[in-house]
Amino acid sequence: MSVEGEPILVVDDEPAVREVVSEKLSSAGYRCTMASSTMDALQKLEKEAFSLALLDIRMPGASGMDLLREIKITYPETAVIMVTAVEDAVTAVEAMRLGASDYMVKPLSLNTLVLTAQRALETRRIILENREYRLHLDEKVQEETDKARGLFLSTLVMIGKELENQTSYWQNHSERASAVGAAVAAELSLPKDIVEKVRLGLQLHDIGKVGVKAEVLYKPGKLSPQEFEELLRHPAVGVRLVKPIMDDPDVMAAIKYHHEHWDGSGWPERLKGPEIPLAARIAAVADAFVAMTSPRPHRSALLAEEAREEILSSSGKLFDPHIVAAFSRLPVRELVSAQASSE
Repeated sequence: MSVEGEPILVVDDEPAVREVVSEKLSSAGYRCTMASSTMDALQKLEKEAFSLALLDIRMPGASGMDLLREIKITYPETAVIMVTAVEDAVTAVEAMRLGASDYMVKPLSLNTLVLTAQRALETRRIILENREYRLHLDEKVQEETDKARGLFLSTLVMIGKELENQTSYWQNHSERASAVGAAVAAELSLPKDIVEKVRLGLQLHDIGKVGVKAEVLYKPGKLSPQEFEELLRHPAVGVRLVKPIMDDPDVMAAIKYHHEHWDGSGWPERLKGPEIPLAARIAAVADAFVAMTSPRPHRSALLAEEAREEILSSSGKLFDPHIVAAFSRLPVRELVSAQASSE
């Protein structure tokens, strides 16, 4: 469905940003109105109904978050995209929980900007249709609700990718781990729905790192004890982000427990052996293999065969022997291929 011609409000205190964004969206067929502050935006909202608003989080005076709250109360049919710096990622996720459709990180990719606006307007259309038909089309409403949840999950995956793409050694880590984990789950002859839950859990397993300070997350050297404690928070943060929209036990297990060890030496709860959920045991092996075969600031990437030997040597210590056995049955070329196909 075409969404061209719809009115968009662009709110940013930087004139250059407002003009570049408006020019790009106008060239895509939208009608853009610019505002330089929250007060300016509220005045324009009183005079005209906007389908979409792009809000800069950081502005002098009332912030984009303040404006988001007002829009959701007074103009609930207006979709909102937040524009932020990387270090505001946690705030951006909170904004989405308050009702924002999506968020983008500066500097903006103009092509991605158009696609993100299209997606937000399409989500808005779905929500409005749901309201219109809710009383008479229960099945239709459920279907569209599932679509909305899917869009939110997709956005969380995109946030994870944005975090990982800030460094060369993290690039596509979650996607690669999800491919390896799915291959191991399939080798275990698990049902297809469980294989897909393992895949999704690994796609989201590091999403909680949006709650870790950037100076800790991207530090090239060894972490101090205090910094490591900061990093340990990411599974719990990930659970808080995902649970409201998908409280599936297998997906949540991969997010929360992928750092648990078979011998009980892991974290966050020092679970031991079969106390660790199956999806998390698979996630632990896949996560470790991808990390070993990726370069790090303090070491080069291991060859796939070398990483496999490392995992085999940790069977019964860090990893479930049953999972390691299934992992070891997969040819190296299949493990390499699984990672490559996910990029």
